[in-house]
Amino acid sequence: MVWRLIANNWYSILINGQSFGFFHSTRGVKQGDSFSPALFILVAEVLSMALNSLFEKDSFRGYGMPKWSANLNHLSYTDDTIIVASVGKASLEMIMSILHEYERVSGQKINANKSCFYMHKKVVVILN
Repeated sequence: MVWRLIANNWYSILINGQSFGFFHSTRGVKQGDSFSPALFILVAEVLSMALNSLFEKDSFRGYGMPKWSANLNHLSYTDDTIIVASVGKASLEMIMSILHEYERVSGQKINANKSCFYMHKKVVVILN
């Protein structure tokens, strides 16, 4: 139902005050559309659920929180997400897999120029 709402957009251009033909939108919701925030929240919730599902996998090692505390692997605010995890290779590969799948299905791209990672000073990284 949502896809039908955003996929059936037709536009016309005014040239010198005269309407000039129609063309079909190929990229979904336009910027500034009042529907955009609601769609963004829905997609962000899907990403959040995918990251939370990692705790169901035995090979995933989250951040070292006390056992009695709730599982936590990310915090989100508007369009920013902070992901916390152990430095285990399998855990990081699972996170990257979810992020790549999120990019693929949502059409949104993670801005590598605005992304960074921090590690504890005692972490040793071995590059192959």
